[in-house]
Amino acid sequence: CCNNRPSFLIAYFGILMTGATVVNLLWTSTEQDFAFMLEDAEVDAFLCFDNYGDDDVATRAVAAMRRVPRVKQLWILPVDPEGASTVKGFPSLADLMKGQPERFTIRHFEREDPALVIYTSGSTGKQKGLEISAGAVTEVIALTVPLFEIDHCRVRLSIFTMECMMSQLFLILQPVFLGQSVVYLECENREALID
Repeated sequence: CCNNRPSFLIAYFGILMTGATVVNLLWTSTEQDFAFMLEDAEVDAFLCFDNYGDDDVATRAVAAMRRVPRVKQLWILPVDPEGASTVKGFPSLADLMKGQPERFTIRHFEREDPALVIYTSGSTGKQKGLEISAGAVTEVIALTVPLFEIDHCRVRLSIFTMECMMSQLFLILQPVFLGQSVVYLECENREALID
């Protein structure tokens, strides 16, 4: 659960490289919704950013995590990926990475393995987790490569939130596949979104 911060990308690719499934939770979720999604997706570990302007996201995340016994750990994703946790009693992303080897064995997905779970309210208003297999992600990226293979376009600008499924496919995963760069707009101020 994170907005457009470098920590999002570190956590996202780290989870995928370990062969685990990324379950993306919208940071605007209520404590109750967080708890439901954590339970429903059978989440073991929760990585969450601290706040968005005056919105204390971490407080809701911690309260939700405490309602779901299966979730054993929560790490805080501060603005600076190497920074200390801003939430007392919970380690930061830097703490999680401390002492880890710089290289490790990447666990590969089988085509049918779930790579991503995205929650949507659908038509009923009740959150539903959509499980997307590694094979489906690969096919979508491969089928759309011709749309983005432009010799004069090697850098993309993203004004979308990274938590959006389309952003994950076309502004996170596909550029890596094509060796392209992406510049992400980071916004920590709600008022800037209104202007």
